Amino acid sequence: MHHGICRTTLANNVKKFKGQAEVTSSDIKSSFATKNVFTKEMEDITVHYCMDVSLMGYGLTIEGVRSIAYEVASINNLTMPANWERDKLAGAPAAKCRGLRKRI
Repeated sequence: MHHGICRTTLANNVKKFKGQAEVTSSDIKSSFATKNVFTKEMEDITVHYCMDVSLMGYGLTIEGVRSIAYEVASINNLTMPANWERDKLAGAPAAKCRGLRKRI
């Protein structure tokens, strides 16, 4: 990853806009936001909850954070990937990439 841009994302955008005379940054949209299960507010509340639980002496593993994230999504009837329902856990990216891991 160079300059924070995934090689695949860059290649896909090059293919998409090839032949256009001019491309602005507003033409390029990230699919990241459309794949989020939680709103920013819900994510913040979940992170604070996990931090509070951790400070009370309950050590949380990544799997524990994934379980909490799944429970929050399930209780709030959020649309979530099928593997979350199958495993009764949020996917690993939810714990690692969505800011939960580095914020806890």
